[in-house]
Amino acid sequence: MLDMDFIVQNPDVVKHAIDVKNVDLDLDVVLSTYDDVKVLLAEVEELRHDRNVLSKQAGKADPAERESLIERSREVGAKLK
Repeated sequence: MLDMDFIVQNPDVVKHAIDVKNVDLDLDVVLSTYDDVKVLLAEVEELRHDRNVLSKQAGKADPAERESLIERSREVGAKLK
């Protein structure tokens, strides 16, 4: 199995190997999907960060503001799901 970093850095070599081995695979689709996955992972990490910040703020906030922060944290959690 090839590492995705190798595939991304050497698409011509991988395309040649696909042709030589007569494998039914569209490397452009794989690379495009990998790019999509990287974008989604970055979004997930950002949402996790936001949720953590909101949780810390809620712990330190006064009772009037706490409920609003908790609700925003729940909304971020729902987006993560």
